[in-house]
Amino acid sequence: MTKKAFTKFELGNKLTLQNRIVMAPMSRGSSTQEGNLITQEYIDYYTLRAKNEVGLIISEGVYVNSTNGFTSRYNNTRLHNQEQMEGYRGLVEKIHETGSKFAVQLWHCGPASDDPIGPIKTQKWGKTVNVITKEQMAQAKEDFVNSAKLAKEANCDAIELHAGGGFLLDAFISLTNDRKDGYGSTFEGRIKYPLEVIRAVREAVGEDFPLIYRVSQFGFGEDFSEIKWRNPQELKEFVLAIKGAGIDIIHVCDYKCTKITFDDQEEKNCLSAWAQKLSGIPVIATGGMTYSNTLIESFMSENKSPVSDPEPHLALIENNKVDLVGVARGFINNPDWVIKVKNGNWKELKPFGKEDLMKLI
Repeated sequence: MTKKAFTKFELGNKLTLQNRIVMAPMSRGSSTQEGNLITQEYIDYYTLRAKNEVGLIISEGVYVNSTNGFTSRYNNTRLHNQEQMEGYRGLVEKIHETGSKFAVQLWHCGPASDDPIGPIKTQKWGKTVNVITKEQMAQAKEDFVNSAKLAKEANCDAIELHAGGGFLLDAFISLTNDRKDGYGSTFEGRIKYPLEVIRAVREAVGEDFPLIYRVSQFGFGEDFSEIKWRNPQELKEFVLAIKGAGIDIIHVCDYKCTKITFDDQEEKNCLSAWAQKLSGIPVIATGGMTYSNTLIESFMSENKSPVSDPEPHLALIENNKVDLVGVARGFINNPDWVIKVKNGNWKELKPFGKEDLMKLI
């Protein structure tokens, strides 16, 4: 019998996928130096995975501006003008020829930007993060809206808003956000700006265009141990709020997406399963799908990450705990990940080492 992970997924009449496997975003830094346009190498990279039956491909984080929303650590593509849009339209056309679907992830780095800004003044990665002004907040919201319109014009099948990892939208919901201007201190204050961005993007793309929201418990840099939702009630308030603002799918990223969250609860669920249960909308679970160590552990090791059985992750779908699963590192050396795992040949998957990020296969 075919596992549910390899069966069709439908989001009403908004989106239909050939299976429930999602290629999760990974910064590959493959844009042109001039204009930050998508390269042919990058198009070939995504198209090869689409040809190998990925249900939904989500792009690397795509910068929404060239002013204060990007980091030069990653030479990622950008999407804020017509020339950049045309490059993505060419990519989407190639992907659609395979039967796969494509979403672009829109990214404002905020505290991780070259010119760091965030809800509060703090230190990140050896830099001072300055307090974002109301004018900068309005501009960033408009940048998200502009990029969303361009993504729709490029015929993308969905948009993902990057609201995890400690970046701009995520920084606002952090418990450290103690702003006193209505955009911090309380749950309602901390989530106010992210909801304004969601609503603005939803209005720009219309009710029938799928919106995905990427979240994580952890931040970046020094904040890998941060906990945003300390119990199911806090998570419930959050997921219902973003759902009400117009989000269709929640993308939950964790180091190991099967890890039990809220240990003190009688019901034992991972964070993704809790998000699905409490929101009532589809959830993508991403984290630790292909390898036995975590992303951070693999970056710190000189050895290749050993392959592990993906069955516990696929079981989340089989047991109706989540709706889709995300694979990131597994696709770097394994364009045919879906076919191998579907056919029971997961032991043939290639291991991953940090040096593999230096090339596109």
